[in-house]
Amino acid sequence: LQAALAAIASAAHADDGTIVITGTITDTTCVIEDPAGPTHTKVVQLPKISKSALAKDGDEAGRTPFLITLKDCPSSLNNGVKAYFEPGPTTDYATGDLKAYSIAYQNNPATAQTAIIAASEAQGVQIRISNQNGTKIPMGVDATAQNAQAFNPVTDTANNAKKKVTLRYLASYVK
Repeated sequence: LQAALAAIASAAHADDGTIVITGTITDTTCVIEDPAGPTHTKVVQLPKISKSALAKDGDEAGRTPFLITLKDCPSSLNNGVKAYFEPGPTTDYATGDLKAYSIAYQNNPATAQTAIIAASEAQGVQIRISNQNGTKIPMGVDATAQNAQAFNPVTDTANNAKKKVTLRYLASYVK
């Protein structure tokens, strides 16, 4: 019994290692114009599709363009502005797509507001974010690996000392 415990204990030991974390903190370079604040929530309404459009793994349907507009960017901002999609609770690290949810809503007639009353992960479908040319932007990876399409800022006609940029991407269903 002691020999078995010793073997288990020794298997649990690991070599020493080092993790180095680096980063940079800067002033805000641009202000998000669209989607508007304070939460900057972008709602992308995907079209209604037939279940048969997602018959096999990898099938993609309902590609829908969406924009993110930045303003008040410094005039020194160079070309190549792109979004970085941070991982969150809906990130599926195995597929690089976003988990989709089936959501139940309830209207409150007193406030004319709609509230989410239940949500569960949808089965057999996820949401994919892509560049305009259709190449997948994998979620849950660093900015370089995401390889999101970059866009060039233009001088803001309302303020020549600032620049604006519109980022254009696609959202779709994927099986």
